[in-house]
Amino acid sequence: MLLTSLKPTFKALHVFYLTVVLLTAIGCAPSFGDGKLNIAPLTKVRSREPLALVGQVTIREFTDSRNYSVIGEIDGRPLTAKEPIQQVVQHTFERGLFEHGSRTGMDHGTQIAGTVKDWFVKVKPGFPLTRIFARAKLGIRVFEPGGVLIFQGTYEGASFVKHFFPNRELAESTLKQAMDTAILEIFSDDKFVETINGHPGYPPAREGSSSGTEKGSQDSPQDFLF
Repeated sequence: MLLTSLKPTFKALHVFYLTVVLLTAIGCAPSFGDGKLNIAPLTKVRSREPLALVGQVTIREFTDSRNYSVIGEIDGRPLTAKEPIQQVVQHTFERGLFEHGSRTGMDHGTQIAGTVKDWFVKVKPGFPLTRIFARAKLGIRVFEPGGVLIFQGTYEGASFVKHFFPNRELAESTLKQAMDTAILEIFSDDKFVETINGHPGYPPAREGSSSGTEKGSQDSPQDFLF
């Protein structure tokens, strides 16, 4: 008799529990307003190892060769960048050169050109955790003053996090970290450093390639591939 009378109570508690879970999941779903991400400034431009770039260089205008115009997506919806991405990457790279001792000039010395080949963040809402994965790929070419290609390399970076309460700022920082990592890989490349410092060993043009991952969890980036 008592068990029968408690059945409505258990049912009510069950409905209440499901309602709380549903409302919590909805509350945890990230909102990005107008869908525009602030990608500037990138800040982590100094490598962990002591490095001295002594050559003077000229920076050619960086380009964006991606075959897509958005900077990411959240739950299938596009995200765009507030700033021109090639300019943001170029300014960060120039600051990195300065931080490591090199000086830039106008049409003087070694010339460096850069191409943004990939830069994208994907936000996958979930309960209780939302996953955010970002990737970046940057191509670098170095020319002697006469225009002869003496070095080229492609550098990659990735960053991923899981969070209970994701927001726009977390997506932006994850995106920035991926490109920061790619840029740091350039300054960690001995071939690039030797070329800038006047020891290119050409011809032919030397090639460098590297990749790095910054992570905010113990999961592998493969868990977040698009």
